[in-house]
Amino acid sequence: MRPVVEKLQQNGHEVVVVVPSTSLHMKPKEPQNYTVKVYPMPYQEDHLAAVLKSFIDAHFIEQSLLNIIITTYQSTIEISKLFFSNCKSLLHNKDMMQYLRESKFEVVLSDPTQMCGPIIAELLSIPSVYFLRGLPCGTDSDATQCPNPLSYIPRLFIGNSDNMIFTQRVKNVLVRMLELVYCKPFFAQFEELASEFFQKRVTTVDLLSRGSVWLMRYDFVFEFPRPVMPNMVFIGGINCNEKKNLSQLSCVWVPIHPTCNMLVAVLLLFLCCLSPATAGKVLVIPMEGSHWLSLKKVLTELNKKGHEIVVMAPESKMLVDSSGTYEMKTYPVPFKKEEIEESLHTISETVFSNDPFLTRFMNTWNNFKKGSAMLQTACRFLLYNKELMKYIEESKFDVIFTDPLTPCGQIIALNFSIPTVFFLRGLPCAVDIQAAHAPDPPSYVPRLFSQNTDHMTFSQRVKNFLISLSETFTCDMVFSGFESLASDFLQKPMTIKQLLSHGSVWLKRADFVFDYPMPVMPNMIFIGGINCEQRKPVSQVGD
Repeated sequence: MRPVVEKLQQNGHEVVVVVPSTSLHMKPKEPQNYTVKVYPMPYQEDHLAAVLKSFIDAHFIEQSLLNIIITTYQSTIEISKLFFSNCKSLLHNKDMMQYLRESKFEVVLSDPTQMCGPIIAELLSIPSVYFLRGLPCGTDSDATQCPNPLSYIPRLFIGNSDNMIFTQRVKNVLVRMLELVYCKPFFAQFEELASEFFQKRVTTVDLLSRGSVWLMRYDFVFEFPRPVMPNMVFIGGINCNEKKNLSQLSCVWVPIHPTCNMLVAVLLLFLCCLSPATAGKVLVIPMEGSHWLSLKKVLTELNKKGHEIVVMAPESKMLVDSSGTYEMKTYPVPFKKEEIEESLHTISETVFSNDPFLTRFMNTWNNFKKGSAMLQTACRFLLYNKELMKYIEESKFDVIFTDPLTPCGQIIALNFSIPTVFFLRGLPCAVDIQAAHAPDPPSYVPRLFSQNTDHMTFSQRVKNFLISLSETFTCDMVFSGFESLASDFLQKPMTIKQLLSHGSVWLKRADFVFDYPMPVMPNMIFIGGINCEQRKPVSQVGD
């Protein structure tokens, strides 16, 4: 945390660090650029060092699973007693608490492993930013209401991966049941202390759930992937030793709605940083209609940064047009522009109609099936266009930028071993969620057209579950043509989920400001603001 504090100070923020008088690494007498406030502790440094050594040894000495659980439990209980002693000394220090109240701090940055930071933030009604590696027993997932499925997420110390056989899943479930018992004493004292100050019953999960941002000190390069929530930010690289800077990279800024304030250079990492100090070659397989309008803004900015862009579209197109910012390649298809317009218009009318749910569902399914057949035809004519396939092979594109609603771009990407960036709002039947291996629990994530929220009654959950069951059949029929086409072209069996699971990055034109929260995977990046119309900046307001 110290490098973060120093960087905040360098950027002009007034930082106050509150530390105990007994500490191994936080030395208040060392020179620093931030203010340090010290409160007394009832134990010596030797005792602290011994407890920490015992805790570390329990985690890293090779031993049986049972011994790991026992020694880890004992050492964690001892260290939690120290943390509790720290917290109690701070909260009962009247001078320090008065100083904190009078200072009018704007945010509390703390490690929630020691619960004192969240308690103080709640007492002073200040937003919290958590800085952590993780919490015992998946408490961080519970506090953020993040799905934590036992069939997918391995528990600590048991040596499972995210692909478990039946016996490993049973072991995972048993360890989780054990956690419910032995993790309770870790936080019991903090809960009693918090309840004393707030004059009401408070649990650890309730307290931590008020955290605004979770800065997680790990990375899925080294960890098994798992569901995350939108306020979880991964900063695993902060643990890395600082090296020399790389040569300058070319980046992209896409101007969008001022309230969104989004740096697309970060989001389009595969597009704007294809190689140091050089432009990349981007192949775009677009989707017709409003999908194209958002995509075109990104292509314009990529072109300004020197990237070479080629767009491939059917000759019969509606909104996809030629431009000086990219090269257009077209291919013949056996339908006319008017047929595309009619199909899209019919689908839009059905989706937004006021018909009863069942009528609207069946009409949408029938219309989408017809539209999907047209997209499949266009895809087939592209894939078997020998001249264009030869052009793609010889051009050595760095990335394919495509809307997976028509998975033609992904079929081409797999055929030529090119990374893919998906640009989408969403896919029917949550195919995008399932392809990315993100949990999609019907008890929490409302299905399309159900009009449910993420807080459902029992009857609403039953309805949601029945819709999810029906999607298995209806969407298989809609995408079966693409699956057959991909299997024939790639010369191996391929389902739509297997096909899309190879996508490198999912740029989702959605935002949890307007959508109900749901589990996401680390390669899903939300860019909902890109759909906002750019307005003039607000005039400066005086104090």
